[in-house]
Amino acid sequence: MANSPPSPSGLSHQTREPTVWRGCFTWTLILSTAAVLFFVNGVVIGMIHAKFAPDGPSLLREAKVVQILMFTGPLLLLVIQWWLFDLMSDWLSRLVRR
Repeated sequence: MANSPPSPSGLSHQTREPTVWRGCFTWTLILSTAAVLFFVNGVVIGMIHAKFAPDGPSLLREAKVVQILMFTGPLLLLVIQWWLFDLMSDWLSRLVRR
């Protein structure tokens, strides 16, 4: 590991040399997490639809609407989950720096 020049705060930071293994592991972790979350979100949206469709508006029983909900619902939840994960990681990194 090579030492980087001192930071403005006066603390020296060590940098890691990027490797292909770290990049592949990171992307594998990200994609597998996204796949699991997408599957769970699909199950959750399916359960919500099964609960509310019989007694809800007739629009929820139309095939086109059900297809749209079953695809965009989990995808929208996945985007919201990654956004919240990003917010939490920024917040925690600020706490650690203090």
